[in-house]
Amino acid sequence: MVFFNAIHQKTGFRAGFLLLFLVSFIWSSCDAPRSNPLDPENPSNRIYQIRGTVLSAETNPRPLGGVTVFWPNENLSTRSSDDGSFILPCEKRLPGWLVFTLDGYSSDSVMINWSGEKSVTVSPRMNALPVLGGLNIYSTVRNKYSNTEFLLFFEVTLTDADDDIDSVKIICAPLGIEIGLTKQTASYFEGRFYDYELNLTEFNDVIGKQFLVIAVTKSGKIYQVGSSTVLRVIRDEIEVITPKNSDTLTTQTPLLNWNRFTPGFSFTYTIEIYTDETEPVLQWKKEQVSSDEIFMQVDTLLTVTPNSDRFFWVIWCIDEYKNKSRSKPAGFTIRL
Repeated sequence: MVFFNAIHQKTGFRAGFLLLFLVSFIWSSCDAPRSNPLDPENPSNRIYQIRGTVLSAETNPRPLGGVTVFWPNENLSTRSSDDGSFILPCEKRLPGWLVFTLDGYSSDSVMINWSGEKSVTVSPRMNALPVLGGLNIYSTVRNKYSNTEFLLFFEVTLTDADDDIDSVKIICAPLGIEIGLTKQTASYFEGRFYDYELNLTEFNDVIGKQFLVIAVTKSGKIYQVGSSTVLRVIRDEIEVITPKNSDTLTTQTPLLNWNRFTPGFSFTYTIEIYTDETEPVLQWKKEQVSSDEIFMQVDTLLTVTPNSDRFFWVIWCIDEYKNKSRSKPAGFTIRL
């Protein structure tokens, strides 16, 4: 009582009572077992957690917020915060796959093995899905005197945040076609194939068939990014009138003439003049010529030398989908 009287005299009754409470609490805590199931220091608790940070798979990774983190073993889910971090409390410590999903990214999963621990930390890297930026598939028919050439052209543009597209394939299951395109830049792929390279017995078979565009990443992941069809093969041929059959001209700006072409769809002409030699050289070209025209005056001088005075010209029909058909070459000579 002397002790508490002294306290009362110096600090008052309330301070004495508080000190007595604290002494009693500390004494009881020291010897009491840690039986609270929520106490992280309780060795017998059964509260577990999976934590981690979700990053992009770019060369310079960035955190991904809004990722759905799903734990199928207990049907639990959460979302990553803006800094990519997440915590998922669990009641059981069973091994299984932790699944990550986010719009615009390929879903991913990580195998969780607790190994006797109460907390597991993971750092998944998610791949951005390739996005198709442009796709052109069109047919080309080249009429010659000896034969007719049929080709199919493919132009594909992809955007990919991870910049890891390794290759692009074109697949048409109904025709048994699976071909690879040539990578011109990190995002642009193209290819041209003759009918015999595609094992086609009838080129018109390509019309209306679905061609799938498949992107393959450097890690080997495969994505179907789009599809398209060939809408037309222009087999009708434009007939040239003059000059042709090695006509001899005395002008370097000849007047070109052809029969009116009426295939039944919208189109424009492209006209080209080449030197007639082993490796022809383009001398003149005019694009976007109206389908109403049947004459065209060459508007620049063709280069004529004693060793290079023979030429040929061709005229193309090109529809709105880039499908093309070319006339037979028509030859002429210029003598000045």
